[in-house]
Amino acid sequence: MIPLLGSSGFTFHRALGSTSHLYLWLDPSSPSRVPDYATHHVGVGGLVLSPCGLHILVVREERGNYSTWKIPGGLSEAGEGLGEAAKREVMEETGVKAEARGVLAFRHTHGSQFGRSDLYFICRMEAKTKGDGQLQVPVPQEGEIREARWITVEEFRRTVEEDAAKPHPVMQKVMEIMSSDGGSGSLDIQMTMVPSIVPGRLPSPVYHPPNL
Repeated sequence: MIPLLGSSGFTFHRALGSTSHLYLWLDPSSPSRVPDYATHHVGVGGLVLSPCGLHILVVREERGNYSTWKIPGGLSEAGEGLGEAAKREVMEETGVKAEARGVLAFRHTHGSQFGRSDLYFICRMEAKTKGDGQLQVPVPQEGEIREARWITVEEFRRTVEEDAAKPHPVMQKVMEIMSSDGGSGSLDIQMTMVPSIVPGRLPSPVYHPPNL
């Protein structure tokens, strides 16, 4: 069937599992206005702080993409909010339960995996403590994470600012923000759920400056 459709001018639009979607723009006098599919990946990073704000949760990947410590994170899943994705990724990679408090920053790059653009959101998160008030002990995700641990915020700052072999400009900017607000979160982008104008559609998160 697909070769027959292809010979008739149909082109691929998207594929998922065992299903492919092809289309044919019927007006040859005008360019196709069918939107491109899946133009972006959405990734999240969880900057997880201890309740006192002095320690940060970091990981080292098995793949060796980073010689230094990085924050846990990964791609969001379909239908998953930023905070939900960050919470899940942190739990999967370290076993630590944490809650998102706001978005510190995000970056937008192009020409990423499969030629798509990439949005990466860094969420400020607070770790939950155990019943005795102590920090949870990180447990590295098997096959993905080589090591997970708590280090001081200052140690992490030195890592991203002074590692000449692999500088990390995005995290350098994030640590600047952390310094500017004194770790209070007062500069974080906040989220408010608002009703949809489209009948029957679920409420949507709106991200906005703080104190609004």
